[in-house]
Formats: sequence, C-alpha cells, structure tokens
Amino acid sequence: MAQAVKIDAAQAMKMGNKLPHVVGSEEKTKVVPANKLDYADPQAWKFYRDTAEFVGGSDPTVQGVYGVEELDSGKTYEVSFYVSVMNLPVSNPVTLTLELPNRKKQENTVDITVNPLVWQEVSVGKFENKFPYGDIKFKFSGVSGDTWRGLLLKGVHITSSS
Repeated sequence: MAQAVKIDAAQAMKMGNKLPHVVGSEEKTKVVPANKLDYADPQAWKFYRDTAEFVGGSDPTVQGVYGVEELDSGKTYEVSFYVSVMNLPVSNPVTLTLELPNRKKQENTVDITVNPLVWQEVSVGKFENKFPYGDIKFKFSGVSGDTWRGLLLKGVHITSSS
C-alpha cells in the first residue's frame, strides 16, 4: 500500500525547501519530478520548485512518460503518483492509466482519500520490464471542478519490487 510521511508541506514550500522523499527508496526508485510532467490545463496549477499545486477551475489531469531503457530488464516495477493536499482531506474518484511500450493498458477508476500534509503514493499499476526500448505512459485524471483544490503533486515514482 501507499507509504506516507507527515510533514509541514506548506511551510517547506514557503521556505523554498525540497519536500522529503520516502527514506530508503533511493536505489530502487526512479522519479519523474512534477515539473517534467504534462498538465492538461497548466493554468489550473501553481508551480513551485519541485511541487505543483492544483488551484482549481478545471480537471487535474496529469500525464507523463518514462523510457524503459532506464530500467533494469526483467524486474517488476510499480508506477505511483506521489501526492498530498494542502488543507482539508479530499476523497474522490480518479482514473489511473498505465500504458506499456506494447500498447497494453491498465486502467482503473478508484476512490482515493488524501489527507492534509501527508504524502502518499497512489499506485497506477505494476509491470515487468521485458521491453528493450520504448516508453511507459502514466496518467492521473480527477473529477472536474474545485473538488481537488489544494492537491499537491511531487511527481511520479517508478519503484522496483524485485
């Protein structure tokens, strides 16, 4: 399940500090930072040095890609969005999509609960890297409107489980 670390995210961002990562995951985890992801409506987001905050007005759809050449062949990986929320707890459905280089897709619509200032990983899916080249694509699609206002996105973690 999701790993969580409680921090004062608002204070860290005001001070220009980097937000923490999950301790002990450095060697197993590849990170796609928030500023390297594609946002369906960039105007609906406020960007900090290493975090993006959803300010509302449209839907919080975010997607990205990662080359499998950067991953070890034969290992199993889990792709997760690393999220928190600024003020109030949020509980809403999201659609999470993982597309592999062979164009096979894993897509789930799940209800997630995100608590204020607690960072957690929201799993998009798992796959075994048996691809010599190509990209994995991942997407987070939330409900339109202001229901996700205050959502914080640190990035995407691609973690080896083997």
